[in-house]
Amino acid sequence: MSYTIAFIDDNECNFAIRFEDESLKDKVRQYMQEGMTAWYCAAWSAEERKEYFEETYFTNEEVEGFYELGYTEPTCILLDRYGIKYELVDIKYNKNGEPVNVDEII
Repeated sequence: MSYTIAFIDDNECNFAIRFEDESLKDKVRQYMQEGMTAWYCAAWSAEERKEYFEETYFTNEEVEGFYELGYTEPTCILLDRYGIKYELVDIKYNKNGEPVNVDEII
């Protein structure tokens, strides 16, 4: 049985990660949030990023490179780095605009 977490934000940077081991959902959720934060940080100045780098999974050099990547890439990098098997899936919505193929939304 798989578990799917969707990341949905106001900027329409929406994506979902499906993975088999439901016991990893806290880690997957953490990596999704961290990945999106890192992607957004790529547009910040070095001074603005200073606080972020006190507690992060990425180096400043990695984050600078995220500006050219898609918004899902930092999350995928973390999942790969920590050996979590996953699938990036499209979010499907019902006629009311509610996600229907996910177990959790962050």
